[in-house]
This record gives sequence, C-alpha cells and structure tokens, in this order.
Amino acid sequence: MYKFEKGGLIRTAAAKRGGFAYPVYTKEISGGTFAANSFTDEAWFIPAGEPVAEALGELAKGPAPEALRAGAAREAEGFAAGLPAQIGFCPTYACNMRCTYCYQQNNPELDKRPVTEENLARFMDYAAGAAAKARAGRPDRPVVLQLFGGEPFSGGTRPAIKKLFEFCRAHKMHIAATTNGLALNDFFDLLLPYHGYIGKIGISLDGVGETHDSRRKTAPAESGFARIVANINILLKAGIHVSVSHTLDSSNIGRLPEFLRFTGAQGWNGNPLVDLVLSRVDDRKFETGYPAILSEAQLYKELLALDDKKPFPGNVRLAFLNASLPFAGKLGRTFGHNENIRERFKYCWAASDIYDLVYIDAALDVFRCTCTVGAKEHKIGSLQAGFSLEAWHAHSAWARKECAGCPIGGYCRGGCRLSAGKDFDRNCREEKANFDYLVEHVIAPRLDSLIQKESL
Repeated sequence: MYKFEKGGLIRTAAAKRGGFAYPVYTKEISGGTFAANSFTDEAWFIPAGEPVAEALGELAKGPAPEALRAGAAREAEGFAAGLPAQIGFCPTYACNMRCTYCYQQNNPELDKRPVTEENLARFMDYAAGAAAKARAGRPDRPVVLQLFGGEPFSGGTRPAIKKLFEFCRAHKMHIAATTNGLALNDFFDLLLPYHGYIGKIGISLDGVGETHDSRRKTAPAESGFARIVANINILLKAGIHVSVSHTLDSSNIGRLPEFLRFTGAQGWNGNPLVDLVLSRVDDRKFETGYPAILSEAQLYKELLALDDKKPFPGNVRLAFLNASLPFAGKLGRTFGHNENIRERFKYCWAASDIYDLVYIDAALDVFRCTCTVGAKEHKIGSLQAGFSLEAWHAHSAWARKECAGCPIGGYCRGGCRLSAGKDFDRNCREEKANFDYLVEHVIAPRLDSLIQKESL
C-alpha cells in the first residue's frame, strides 16, 4: 500500500499498531482503493490485489480522541503566540452597493444609521481596554482595528472614521478594513495621512468591467468598476497593502483568466503589496437561494484546471477551503491558503479558541462570524451586557456523536456552525457530497496520474 502525502505516493506497510479505532472513508478508484482516516489525517492508496481489510483495520487505529485534541490544542497555542489582537467595528450597516449574493443588505430590519457619538466613545473605551489587556503580557503585540459593515466608508461615517483613525494613532494600533472600494476616493484625505498605520485594505472585484458591475451593483445604478480600480491604484501608490478579493461562482469562474490578464496589466500580479484572493460565494445560513454557488471541491477543481493550463501569479491566495484543505496540502496545491487561526478540529476561525476577533456594530451589539454581522438573532451579546464565545468554541468535530462517528468528521469538523444550526441534515449531506466530489474529481485523477507515472 502507499501513503498519499507531500504531492506523492510513499510505499508503506500496514504494520500492526494499537490504539483507538476511528471510522475510515473508502472509495474504489482506478487501480485500487482510496482510504482516509480523517481524524489522524492519513490517506492511503491500496492497489488492487493487496489485502484491503487488513490495511483498513490498521488505518483506523490512532491515538485516543483526548490525545488528538490535546495535540491540536498545543499546536494552536503555538499559532496563537504569533497572532495580533484584533477588534472589529462596523460604524454603519448602510451600503452604497447591492451585490447579487449579499447575505446582509436584504434584511428589512437592518438599522443603517451611522454610529452615534456616544456609542463611538463607548466603543473606543472598550477598544482601549482590550488593547491594553492584549499587551499585558506582551507589550509589543500588534493590535488591529478591523473596519467592517455595511460599507464603512460611506457618507455618514466620515466623522467616526476620522475619530477612529486618531484613536488608532494615539493607541499605536494598526487599521484594516473590508470595503467595496467605491467611495474610498472621498476618504483619501483621511486615509492617506494615516497610511503608516494601515495594515491592509480588502476590496472585492468580481471580474472586469461589466462582469463586476453586473454582480456588485451600485445604488443608484452606475458603473463602479473603473472608480474602484483607480482607488486601488492610489492606495498602492501610497504603499498601502491591498487584498483584492475575487468572489467566484459558476457564473464568473470561466472569466477568471480575463481577470488575471487585467490584474497583470495593472501591475498587480506578483506585486508584494497585493494579495489576489480567490474566494467562494456561499450561503451559510441557507437563506439567499443564490443559484450559482459552487461547492468548495467544485471550485477547487476548476481552479486546479485553470492553473494547470496557465500557472497563477505567485500572489494568488485561496480563501475558501475547509474540508478540502488537508488534501490541497497533500497535493502541494494550497495556493497560499494558510489558516493558522483555525484549530485542527474546528471548521473555521470563528469556532477556534485562539483567534479573539469579534465584530461590534453601531448599536454595540457583538458578533463572532462575518456571516452573522447584522443578523441580530446571531449576536453573542453586547458591550453593555457582556458577550460570550462559548457556543462558538464548543463547535467541533467532537461536538455531535454523528460527527465523531463519521468517516469525514475529522475533515468537515462538524461543518459550518451556522449551516449545522439551521439544518444539520442538509449541512451533513452537502459536506459528504463535497468530499465525495473531491475524491472522485480531484484526488482520484491525480492518484491515477501518479500510479501511471510510477508504474505501481
């Protein structure tokens, strides 16, 4: 049999080993059997004619769950030691765009008023205390204020943005922001003087020209693409790091090469000030009904095919892999996808114990996950009454017996907490279908290529 890791197949023997017995995922593929223990993260290929049952019995063995969890916690502590402290703030839920797949702006109960002076002062008092606490044992620890929304750079937020920038300079905090980039030109007189404090600005571009404008629609309708591109280039000229996020689904994946030609013409490909982030449209709460969503395995397959045809620029980063991430690593094709902020048996950063980011809105309500910001039913508390991350931290591969006993439980890690909470059966079906697709359409063809290459 062969162990599948580091982009290749390594001959191994099914040595007798003791330990806890985990469920094993198996799939018959060309030339033999693919098998994986998702909890120990081992994947084997057993050629036809070799004893399958014996191999699967040994592959199932591993340290007890308590030992695996303890190891994951130690690993997480190592990651946490190097992480900055982060505080998210949404000065408004107003937005000057109406993106076709937005989970937030269709909420009729969304209060879009900008933050009041009183609440802004309360937030800054909290942020000052949080920064001091984060630096108590590590005075040089970076602290980052993450601006989110709605659209943080809109007309009504200008006074708040000015005060927040002054606050960050006074408290030696970095600034980051997630923005659609449309109105940044109206804020450059505030942004550019603080460029030394700005860590990164994240801006979305979903294609070139009309492709972008048809998906990320301005309100009122106009072409925003050219203005956003101009604003990005001004930020880069000022030496500000920009994350250009290209959100993909079945309706625009075919135009990614066009987008990368455009970014190349702009001088963004390979630019150390630019991350070209490829992300995925999703529907975590099963509420948008957006019809063009690709699963993560489907999108990963499409991206591998495009990269095989013409390699992506070195500053392309993926930002959507969850259950597929371990195998992206085994294939040596992660494209810079690195979630040190996520523990091994946690689905995402929001369930992790080691990443302390929360988002606080204009009403001083507190949220954990970006997909919940603005949905008051998902708030975890408020600055006035207090808040807790306990429910988020409890979500893991071990939280439900169905997950702990599932062959892919160690990879899907219980799935998205929001999806599992809304409809666990659907979430489970989709995670299993996603993993089957990954094996059949990504892993198996590459194993077949390796088998033929090495004449196994």
